[in-house]
Amino acid sequence: MGLFSDIFGTNQNSSPPPHRYQPQHNASPPTPHKDPKYQNSPSRPPQRPLYISVRWGRNEPVDLPLASVQQYRQCTVHDIKLHCKALFHIPLATMTLKYNNGFLRDDQATLESLGILPGSELVVLGDQVLEEQAQQLASGNEEEVGQITRIRQIMKDPLAINLDTATEESLAVASEIIMRALLALDGIECAHSFTTARQERRQAVQFCQSLLDRVDALKYQQQQQKL
Repeated sequence: MGLFSDIFGTNQNSSPPPHRYQPQHNASPPTPHKDPKYQNSPSRPPQRPLYISVRWGRNEPVDLPLASVQQYRQCTVHDIKLHCKALFHIPLATMTLKYNNGFLRDDQATLESLGILPGSELVVLGDQVLEEQAQQLASGNEEEVGQITRIRQIMKDPLAINLDTATEESLAVASEIIMRALLALDGIECAHSFTTARQERRQAVQFCQSLLDRVDALKYQQQQQKL
């Protein structure tokens, strides 16, 4: 035996003791997302929180939990509004949501399609309905109060139209205002039990149609004067 054999008790050609580390060239290193010992490692990407925050006025934001990623993908603007109605007592008819200074106008759009990720905060705009206001109506429903408020908001511009000194340009603007109001009124669906809201909506539509007839008549007169 040679010198190395005498010292280590083995020859140079023998395999190393089993306790020694032997590199495995064909084995791939463990990956953080598969190896259990990496589960709590800082290198593992954090899970995105499954909730949407909503804030109304100066109140603290409220987190609306999402049960799963699938629920997030199916969640629409209308779904969030329903939660906000229950939380803040703001009717759907007068409620508006904002995200990053932009208004969310399409109630059927999903949060995912709008680029609103879990953990985002939405701002809720609208006035609360007091219980006393709802009790003054036959339905006693706060949503009817909201619809009445919305109808009156829509009618502000048509009621401000003055046809006494109408010009061709002002008549064109008036037509646009009236058509926009009629379109908005058409989007308000009053429940059968909302008798007051239904009556106000009917009167508003009749006023706009009558005003539009006057505008069309004045347009016709101006065209005849040019002949």
